[in-house]
Amino acid sequence: MGRHMRAARIIFLVVVLGLMGAMATAIDWRGVVLALDARGVAVPEALRDVLSRRGTATGAPGPDVAQAPAVAPPLDTEALTTIIKDWTQANGIQGFTIAIALDGKVIVNAGMGNQPKGSAQLVASLSKAITAICTNEVLAAHGFTWETKIGDLLTVFDAMRILPGAKAQALTLGQIVTHTGGLKPDLTQGDMAKPTHGGLGMHGRYAWKALKDDALQGTPGEFFYSNTNFAVLGTVIEGLEGRPYEDVCRERVLTPAGVTTARTSGRLGSMSSYAGWEISAADYVRFYDHWFSAGRPWVANPDAFPHIANTYALGVYLTGAGAEADIEHNGRLCLNKGALGVGAIAHKLPGGWTWAATWDQCLDPNHYDALDGAVSALLK
Repeated sequence: MGRHMRAARIIFLVVVLGLMGAMATAIDWRGVVLALDARGVAVPEALRDVLSRRGTATGAPGPDVAQAPAVAPPLDTEALTTIIKDWTQANGIQGFTIAIALDGKVIVNAGMGNQPKGSAQLVASLSKAITAICTNEVLAAHGFTWETKIGDLLTVFDAMRILPGAKAQALTLGQIVTHTGGLKPDLTQGDMAKPTHGGLGMHGRYAWKALKDDALQGTPGEFFYSNTNFAVLGTVIEGLEGRPYEDVCRERVLTPAGVTTARTSGRLGSMSSYAGWEISAADYVRFYDHWFSAGRPWVANPDAFPHIANTYALGVYLTGAGAEADIEHNGRLCLNKGALGVGAIAHKLPGGWTWAATWDQCLDPNHYDALDGAVSALLK
């Protein structure tokens, strides 16, 4: 009986200790053998040999087992901190946020100064990708495509009290989204913008002005980057859906991507569909990862969708395709002679990395390149 009891005690202790090991509790199995000896519990030689070779339950091997090489962390956070510190100090940045994701999982979410971690910030022209994807989803839901012409939507524009001119009616929505429709000048810039900023959802007013024949001073087919194009798309969205732009795009685009912080009712909500979204860096990364993943048709086969030679696609600059696609865009607003400055950048790299950042200054585009180059090089 005593021998059976000792065996039962050994089995019980080993099972309990094994469970502790499964819960990541570090166990010195050689110490276990010594403890059993101290309690007068005889440990069979075969079991004693097994336990002595186990090292610790968390994987620390005994002295006679080779050490496994350490796994390198996915991101050098010390180097990232140095990049951000040097760049923000060099540019007088007081508020800054950044988020980085690997394979769809956010692993960095940080902020500083007047832009705390996770806070919704203006992203300026990063709003265009939201509008482009929203337009794509709305067109599909209503039986239209990017080949649809402005003239095919006259009843939609009529409901918005807009009468496009003859030249505008010949333009496709694909030309509008890629800035190749000839909508020039950009009606949202300079003195022309002053009477409209401050009200919500002014894309309709810009579309009304932009689609008049005398406003089309550019050449269809030539690239001319203009916010006005996305004011027109915002109007298309509202006209087809019969409800506010923000409500449509939140429901069809942002909520499916897990975005919770976005709004266009903030400081510059009047810019809505082309530059008015406020969203956290982490949520913008989630939006990119959800809608610009390698398997999305407009990423897997960009030429089947609006995509021009200079790489502009659905609200983003896109090179490559599928898993090798490189997708990025900048956001920049400089108002009141620089008194109000907004900066943002988003970049989805081949290899699974996606990152986005926001800051509170009006900066020269060269400074964007410096930050993008440093962060993207660290991630590649």
